[in-house]
Amino acid sequence: MKKQRGLNLLEVLVAAFLISLGLLGMAGLQVKSFRATHNSYQMQQATQLAHELLERMRSNRTAVLAGSYKVNAVAATYCADPLAVSCQTNTCNSTQMALDDMHRVMCGYGAGTGINGALLNGQLIVDCPDPSAECAKGVRLSLQWNERNGSKNEADVEPFNLVLNTVL
Repeated sequence: MKKQRGLNLLEVLVAAFLISLGLLGMAGLQVKSFRATHNSYQMQQATQLAHELLERMRSNRTAVLAGSYKVNAVAATYCADPLAVSCQTNTCNSTQMALDDMHRVMCGYGAGTGINGALLNGQLIVDCPDPSAECAKGVRLSLQWNERNGSKNEADVEPFNLVLNTVL
C-alpha cells in the first residue's frame, strides 16, 4: 500500500490536464464559429445591398440605359460628399434619381447602414458587360469588401467579392 501514495494526485492532475485541453479546443471552435457567423452575416448584408440597388435600377431603366448608374467608388470616399439633391423631398429627373439611389445604397439611411456602414472598405463597381450596347444587354454589379481574418494584426484582412450579372 505504501507504494501507491500520491497516485491519486497524479491521476487527478492528468484528468485536469485532459479536461483543460478539451476546453481550450472548444474555445477555439467557438472563436471560429463566431468568425464564420460574422462572415455569413457580411455576405448577407452585401447581397441585400446589391439586390436593393438592382431593384432601384429596375425602377429607373431610363437612367440605366443612359449609363447614370455606372460607378467605381470606395464607399467611404463616395459618402464624403453630401448628396446635392435629395429625391426624398424634391421632384427629380431620372439622372438625379440615379444619383439619389447610388447615395442611398452607398451611404445608407443612418449610422451602420449602406455599403459604407455595413461593409469594411466596401467598394462598388457598376458597369455594362457590353460597352457597345450601353447597358441595354445587361449590368454587371461587383461589390467588394474586407473581413478581418482573426489574427492579432489589424492589417490582416481577407477580401470578399460579390459579382452579379443581370438584365434589367
